[in-house]
Order: sequence, then C-alpha cells, then structure tokens
Amino acid sequence: MRAWAISASPSAASCPRPQAEGFDFDLSYRMDTDFGRFALMWQSTYTVRDEIKTDTSPDTLPQQLVGWATSPGFVGTFRVRSNASLSWEHGPWGATWGALLLLAEGNLPLGGAVPGGML
Repeated sequence: MRAWAISASPSAASCPRPQAEGFDFDLSYRMDTDFGRFALMWQSTYTVRDEIKTDTSPDTLPQQLVGWATSPGFVGTFRVRSNASLSWEHGPWGATWGALLLLAEGNLPLGGAVPGGML
C-alpha cells in the first residue's frame, strides 16, 4: 500500500520564516572624452526591516536582524550596503577603483568583538 502526502506544513524548528523589506538603488553614468571612456557606477541597498520568527507562538515577537549581532558568530543585516566604482578605459588600457560602504545601527560590531565571544 502506498501513502501520499496531500499537504505539509513546515515545522518552526526546521523552517524559520524570515521577512525582509528594503530598497535597491542603481545609478550608472558613462562619458567619452579625449582621454578615454570614464564610467561611474553606484549600487546601494537600504534595508528597512529584516526579521525572523523561529516559533509558532503568537506571543513571541520576531527577532530583528538589521544592525544587530544576534549571537557570537552571527552578524545581522547591515542597514545600508553600498558599492561604488569609477573606471577608465583608453585603447588597451584600463583601470577601476571600487569602494564598499557598510552602515549598521544598534550593537553590530565592525571590529569583530561581541560580548561573550568573537565573530
């Protein structure tokens, strides 16, 4: 005899339910000059909320992840994550300079130390 599963629901222990909300920005500009082609690119993400609920109890609140180190070894989500680059090309030559900006709030340690442990 064969049995078929008609419906299944995830258990809270094996399937946490994350929810995230945010905005993405993307800006690029190219300009040709006598000195070559210059390009500027900027990509950024702003996270409004990022939370996870790991149980089914209606009384417990979701755990907020934006800007918080939730436990040693686990870093939450940065509020702002932004990449920028400036590139130049002229004939067979080219160069690119890039930068990364990470902004957090709360107690997210950028240096690596977390109370009670290390990241």
